[in-house]
Amino acid sequence: IEGGGRKGATLYLSMNAQFPGVGKWLVSSQKSWRDTEIKESSETASVLARIHYADGSGEEQFPLLVVERRHAVLNRKAALYALSLDAARPVASIELMDRSPHTQLVLYAAGLSPKSVPSARAEEAPPPVEGPASGKPETKSTYRVTALEGKRAPGKAVQAEFREEKQPAGRRLSLAVKNVSSEAQEFTLVFPSVTIRAAADASDVWYLFPRQGAVLSREEKPLEAMYSGEFPLQFVDVFAPAANRGACMILHDPDGRWKKFRLHKTGASVLVEVEYTVRLAPGETFRAPDARIATHGGDWRQGFETYRQWVATWYKPQGPRPAWLRSAFWARRDYPVGGTGRLFDTRRNRYTYDEFIRDGQLFGGIDFIDISGWALSETRGRVGDYSIELGGPDDLRRNVAAGNQAGIPTGLYFEGYLIDKNSKVGQEHDSEWQIIKADGTGQWWQGGVELFACPYVEGWQQFLSQRVASVAREVGAAAVYLDEFGFGRKRCYSTKHGHPPGEETLRGELAMTSRVRHALDAAGMRDTIIYIEETPPDAAAPYFDAAFCYNLPLAKPAPLPVKLNLWRFAFPDVRLWDMLSIGIEPRSLPAEDFRLSLWHGNGLWLKGHADTWYGEDLLRFVRRARGILKEHAAAFAGTADPLVASPHPAVFVNRFRGEKETVYTLFNASYRTVRFTFQEKEKTLPPREVDVVVETHR
Repeated sequence: IEGGGRKGATLYLSMNAQFPGVGKWLVSSQKSWRDTEIKESSETASVLARIHYADGSGEEQFPLLVVERRHAVLNRKAALYALSLDAARPVASIELMDRSPHTQLVLYAAGLSPKSVPSARAEEAPPPVEGPASGKPETKSTYRVTALEGKRAPGKAVQAEFREEKQPAGRRLSLAVKNVSSEAQEFTLVFPSVTIRAAADASDVWYLFPRQGAVLSREEKPLEAMYSGEFPLQFVDVFAPAANRGACMILHDPDGRWKKFRLHKTGASVLVEVEYTVRLAPGETFRAPDARIATHGGDWRQGFETYRQWVATWYKPQGPRPAWLRSAFWARRDYPVGGTGRLFDTRRNRYTYDEFIRDGQLFGGIDFIDISGWALSETRGRVGDYSIELGGPDDLRRNVAAGNQAGIPTGLYFEGYLIDKNSKVGQEHDSEWQIIKADGTGQWWQGGVELFACPYVEGWQQFLSQRVASVAREVGAAAVYLDEFGFGRKRCYSTKHGHPPGEETLRGELAMTSRVRHALDAAGMRDTIIYIEETPPDAAAPYFDAAFCYNLPLAKPAPLPVKLNLWRFAFPDVRLWDMLSIGIEPRSLPAEDFRLSLWHGNGLWLKGHADTWYGEDLLRFVRRARGILKEHAAAFAGTADPLVASPHPAVFVNRFRGEKETVYTLFNASYRTVRFTFQEKEKTLPPREVDVVVETHR
């Protein structure tokens, strides 16, 4: 668009776009497939405008959707967009770019206006607060026992003992409920139920709800999430920056019981609650995990630090956390059958690690090979017996050894839940080990031939742990993968598995993982790590050395303009690989999530065909990111602090501290170029881009 030296405050664009959905998407919480439908894009990697002024200066912007006052481009729908200009400078030209090979743009018309562009809806973060707290917030704590849906309330059949103990910086709450009747009682228990009023001015009251994609907001709205991969940290913070006071509710539950967290801001008051479903036999008592209300100043980071201090009182890793894992940033997943064809030659029935490793150079190299489907059998399925028919044990062992020699260890896939009914173990134990649903029927994977086994079952624990250890030792695997572990959302209603009916399976996963760990140790495989499909709830963190992470692709929209994974900063010693290439078919990959992964200092789970799925622009970024992460691996494995002081309101900064250096990752959360000074250097950061600054310790 030629500006011809004209001046204006806004450039309006009448435009249409197409962002095709490519492939299918895996919805991890339900473990089901659905077609991709892209309704809009906010990816600067897809669309971007470069503004060139006559004096040689310029900037980049992502268009503003005028009617909705937000930065998004609608898919297959014509709309009016706007770019904000410097009205004092003549415009030379504007380049409107479709930056993705999957994007198409149609520009119908462009018009210059002297009036300023409509402002976007505010996306904000609270300011950091220094200095001692100015008093304590008002807090009120209680509990309640209510009826389950469709059942009567227990009434006097349940007696409660509630205690509140004052402490120097807050209070400790405890509750025990006892069934004093002659009949079993099942009910909902809410404890604690805490109302926090950090300031009189509602606009000064903020809260942190650390779900998947943390919510840092002052909106008046209700929030709730199950304790699981969806909400993995057991705390909620309420704070008032101007009043400089706040309070953090921390639930002291290192055992990881099933529960739901809720928050509801109304006016200046914030209600924080934890809900349990309880079933008590006559005379039985349920003692809820204690809760702590810790008061602090007007910064949520103080509450987060108090939570981290509580974690330090019980957190002790079970696994080896070997040195190689600290710098294993690029995890490459593939399948011998149905994969890229680089890992395995089906015609010759042999693994081809040399070709697979060469292919990985498109990513700048790979640090870890993650093999799924290695146990595929034409007669017994892919899960259950875990025999090595593809290639045979000797061929797989030779290739694993070659990978180790190249500094690239191998991890092997095992299913933590599924057993093919055609396998030998499936034929022997199918319904005996199967998870039972609330309606009394057995649970199957998508109605197919793979049943879900209950991880509480002693026989299943013994079988899987021994099989994992045996295979790992036979082929020299550096890691074993337990698929589906980490979500913590399944329930089993069997009366024959040694757990109460309706029990949530998270603690069964931990029991199974402990058995796997002991079996590996007994087999002389102490250095073999255990990794899982999703970032686990905090109580499960000691059991695993690494995890794939859905936080970026599945984070729900939140007022905070970045997707923040606070788990990463609570457990910096656990390797996270962000899952950004989900599914088994090609699709458009979210370039912005790749940048946010580097901003978090995480690794990547790389899947699919490097030469066709990613595109050269994204591959260039991936290669650069790996170099940064590898060079500063010690700092990224050190103390991690989220959202530290920033030089610009649109720039969000994380800090990673090692012995020899501190690394800062900066992300421009706005949709236009920003300029600022950081560490005494002038910086220019394009919209939705990441930068890394290193400070060497003297």
